[in-house]
Amino acid sequence: MIKSIFVILLVAGLLWLARTTVKRLQQSRPEAARVVSHDTVKCQYCEAYIPASDALQSAGKSFCNQQHLNAWKQSV
Repeated sequence: MIKSIFVILLVAGLLWLARTTVKRLQQSRPEAARVVSHDTVKCQYCEAYIPASDALQSAGKSFCNQQHLNAWKQSV
């Protein structure tokens, strides 16, 4: 009798742990999916990823701001 109660409690605990873990994983994935789903480009100067719609383009390269574009032009 005590053995059966122990097994039931053990199974219930494992199910609760699995459910909690799945919920945590599901909550953290939408953020990552949102970031990856946007078209991003890498700044040629600082190598940060930015949305393609916000990037400055010059000579086929992408830049996150005007200062990085100017600095890259001076270094070339």
